[in-house]
Amino acid sequence: MSSPEVTPLTPTLATRWQVALIDETLCVGCFKCIRACPEGAIVGAPRWMHTILHALCTGCAHCLPPCPENCISFLPAAPPSST
Repeated sequence: MSSPEVTPLTPTLATRWQVALIDETLCVGCFKCIRACPEGAIVGAPRWMHTILHALCTGCAHCLPPCPENCISFLPAAPPSST
């Protein structure tokens, strides 16, 4: 009998199921998402739009709650490459 697949509580690049996306037209550059991201996957400058480095985003969603503009959404992650 096989074990059921378990989703990890803290996703990694290998186990992520989603990646963040910032709507740059709505982003006010408040910096709250950058401070909340444990992976350093968000870049930007104060009062300028921010963007997600998808290669680093684990999809943990720590950036979502502090965003005052609700400009962060999530997309399904591409499967990890074997290279």
